[in-house]
Formats: sequence, structure tokens, C-alpha cells
Amino acid sequence: MKIFYKVLTFVSVILFATVAFGQTKVVVIPMAGDDLKPLANIITVAKQNGDFDNPLDALNSITGSGFSNPYLVVIAPGSYTVNAPLEVPAYVHLTGSGSNQTSITVSGGSNVLDETAALITLNSRSQLSSLGVRIISTNAHAIGVYAMPSSQAKVSDVAISLSSAGSLNTVGIYDDEGDMLIENSSLNITSTSATNRIYTGLQIYRSSTRANNINVRVGSTSGGAMTAVLVESLNRETPNIINSDLVARQNGGGSVNGVINQSTSRALTLRHSQVLANATSSPEIALDGELIVISSLIRGPLGPNSSGNTKCVGSGSATQSSFLSSNSLEALDIDCST
Repeated sequence: MKIFYKVLTFVSVILFATVAFGQTKVVVIPMAGDDLKPLANIITVAKQNGDFDNPLDALNSITGSGFSNPYLVVIAPGSYTVNAPLEVPAYVHLTGSGSNQTSITVSGGSNVLDETAALITLNSRSQLSSLGVRIISTNAHAIGVYAMPSSQAKVSDVAISLSSAGSLNTVGIYDDEGDMLIENSSLNITSTSATNRIYTGLQIYRSSTRANNINVRVGSTSGGAMTAVLVESLNRETPNIINSDLVARQNGGGSVNGVINQSTSRALTLRHSQVLANATSSPEIALDGELIVISSLIRGPLGPNSSGNTKCVGSGSATQSSFLSSNSLEALDIDCST
């Protein structure tokens, strides 16, 4: 008997992810082949009828992932709470149904500010996308997302909110020699009890971090040290921040920094971005190394102990004296926007 046609039956998961400029990305993932057998290395998480009902169990089920054996973990719309930190294994992509459709709440932290304080850890070539992530710090130190050294991990369309009432150090994303790519994402760190506390949106250590279209907001109503972007140290690395808004605010006493570059050997480059350090006292940009500003706008005077240089690429120019000439946030300190 001749077969004139063959019907291919498959089940698909459609993910709607809102990205920059209001575009809608539709991802169709076939969950079964033409023989109705599940495709290998695709794991689903859902309130009902998924392989797992929470992301923690799904990630913990993965063994042997790698370059020739990648995995995709797809989380259906809904809110999920996990009772332990999440570790995304190497070559595993953890994705939701959009940052406003799928949310994960993770609580924890550590008594030491290192990878043990991470609530989500990204390993080699792992990815995090299309998710809302709520981090609740319950210990002395907390890191929302931590990229392991040499990981080259990617974060895309992820909205991270981190709240803390008493942690000594709180970091939204920590790129630890990982050469991360972060795009179309937001970091929102807030505290109502920040006296003698340190809060940082994006922290970079010896990494050529690439951040494109990120929105960083670090704020407190009761003091503490607030920093939107902190570069600890660079060797040969050249981090770049593009098309982004970086804001540090507070209404109490303490320091507020839009950008800090502590490296004396390499520059941090800002392109088509805006930096704002806003406080009742001492808003500043702190530089030990160089800050290259390309078609960007910065408000906030240079810190009094800064020894680095600022290079304005474009029609304008910026020097230390132009920073120091104004102690008021109302004045425009660097304008390389033309």
C-alpha cells in the first residue's frame, strides 16, 4: 500500500518575550518528533503536565551537559519559588515565557562575599533568558546572578529585582572573569535599611563584560553605599556598556556612585548611555583608571580621591577639571551626547 503523505504530529511551546523597542519574539519549540518520541535534552517546567513543577528539580536532573550535549529548560508562565540557589550547568539554557510572564523567587545568601553567596550561578556557556527573577537576601552577603570564570555566559530579557533589609553586601550581577553578555535586561536593587551597607548593580572583575540595553537602578531611603556599575580590576579586559541607563540614588547619608572604575590598567567604555548619581550629598563618579565616554551623558561630580582620566570621544571634551568645577547635580558634568 502506497503512502501518499505522512502526518507529522508535534507539540509546541510558544514563548512570547517582550524585547527592546516593543518587539515581540515568538519562539516555537517542537517537543516531539515525527515518531511522537520526545526530543532529547529539552526539559519542561510547568504547574501542571511538565517534566517538573519547579526549576530547581529540573536543573538538578541534568547530567553530562556540554558542548556536544546542550540542554534547554523551558519554564511555562507562572510564579515559581525555589528553596535553594539555582546552578545552571554548562551549556544549559534556562528560559521562561517572558520576563513579565515567568518569575522565579530565590532566597538565600552567604556569610562570605564569593560564589557561595550567589542565588543563581551560570557556568560555561550557560544562558538565562525571558525571566523575571526576584532575589531575597537573607544573609550577610547576596549575589543575584554570578558568572563563573571563563563561563562566557549570557543573560537576555531578564528582569532582576533584589531586596535586602540588612545584608552587608548586595550585588545584582557579578561577572567574575566570565566575559558575560548581558542584553535587554534590568537590575533593580532596593533597600530601606542600608546604613553601613554596600549595594551594587553590576560588578565586574577582570572581565570583558558586554552590556547592551540594560537598565540599572540602585536605591535606598536610609543611606549606605550605592553604585550602579563597579569595575574592580582589569588585566587585558575591556568592558563595554552600550545603550544603557545606569542610576544610583539615595535619600540618606552615604556615598552614591554612578560608575566606579578601580582598574588603573584598562578603561571602561560607555556608548550611547546615560549615568546618573543622585543623592542628598556626595554623588560622584570615582575613577582610578580611565573612563571612555562615547555619545553618552553623565551627571555627578568626579570623586575627590579620583586619579583617573575621562576621555570624551566626539565633538566635546571632558577632563577632571570639568568634573570638579561643579559640586551640584543640577549642573551637567559630562555631555558627550553629540
